[in-house]
Amino acid sequence: MSNLPTTALPDWQRDRLTLLLDALDGVPITDAERASLTWLSGWELRTAQNIAAVITRARQSGQAQTATRAPATTSSSAYTELSTAITRALTLTREAGDALTTAGQTLAGLSGALAEVVAAVASMPEVLALAAQDAVPAT
Repeated sequence: MSNLPTTALPDWQRDRLTLLLDALDGVPITDAERASLTWLSGWELRTAQNIAAVITRARQSGQAQTATRAPATTSSSAYTELSTAITRALTLTREAGDALTTAGQTLAGLSGALAEVVAAVASMPEVLALAAQDAVPAT
């Protein structure tokens, strides 16, 4: 595995990265792959746990299939399955992040609209008072 430092990470993120790296124990990864795992460890704990679980199941599946397949096929197939699962998980995580960003922007817009409604309601007594004055016939 890569020897990129993890000391600059907050404890919670370092714990999540360790969870992901433990699931890959013995699998060589590049610095770029470790950087992706570090990025992924910045997401919610449940996301890291789910990815680690997928990696673990993919490895177990590959190990279970070793007895029924030729080693070269098993290794290649297991890594392909793992790569596909990780890519899908990263894509879904990115899509979820995009959706949260959009939801945040929508909520900010809604908050602004509600502030305008509150301001309009707050000015209503003045508007009603002016309307009442206009409705009173001059003497």
